[in-house]
Amino acid sequence: GTRKGWTHQQLGSFCALLSQWRPDVFRHGACLGVDEQTTEMVKAHYPETKVIAHPGRFASGKENDFVSQLAISLSDEVLPLDSHFSRNRAIVQASDVMVAFPGEMRVGSSGGTAMTIGHARTVGKPLVIVWPDGTTSEERMAKHGNG
Repeated sequence: GTRKGWTHQQLGSFCALLSQWRPDVFRHGACLGVDEQTTEMVKAHYPETKVIAHPGRFASGKENDFVSQLAISLSDEVLPLDSHFSRNRAIVQASDVMVAFPGEMRVGSSGGTAMTIGHARTVGKPLVIVWPDGTTSEERMAKHGNG
């Protein structure tokens, strides 16, 4: 998700998804913004959910000013630092469903959120995109119902 944080509409949609899914495990990238906000929400409302942090580092070795110490401290497990792109691929691989929070009403062509959405699509991972206006787009999600 975006380092700018989520909109109120994205918050509402995420709360609805959480109440529907009640996840056993929640993974995040340990960054400021949406990673921090979603971690706080999961821990506050679903304390039984295991929260796993995948902290990232810049491939160049530059210090990462975007790490959320709060998100890390709220996590039940913190994995070793990995480059952002490698970390994002690992989150996709380890997750049953990816939930992404772009900062704009389109998926850009660069940045971590765009790259993660692209990787989820490439590997065929179920994906929910929560747009800034609170609408959601679902891709490859299993349909539930009476049929």
